[in-house]
Amino acid sequence: MELDAELLAFSTGVTHACLHFGKANEMPLFPLAWEEARAYLRHGECVAGSIGPKIEAALRFLEFGGMRAIITAPEYMAATVRGGAGTDLAADAGVNEPVAA
Repeated sequence: MELDAELLAFSTGVTHACLHFGKANEMPLFPLAWEEARAYLRHGECVAGSIGPKIEAALRFLEFGGMRAIITAPEYMAATVRGGAGTDLAADAGVNEPVAA
């Protein structure tokens, strides 16, 4: 079934996705480039039970024709759509390559 959607929004409990969530070296991800996201997955930086499944789903969405995926808390959704908050992944040159976690 094809949805023909351009935007995929993940509503979550945090303002933006982070690497090393809750640790001293926590690093917010905004915006997040296609290749950067793929590299984080390949190197195990985005784990299951955390941001990993959302990043994987966002990349697959982009791979299959989506234009943009965002990850943020409900109260920041509008600001993230406008580009002022949250984690934002957009389609780029790497979109046609399969996701390798």
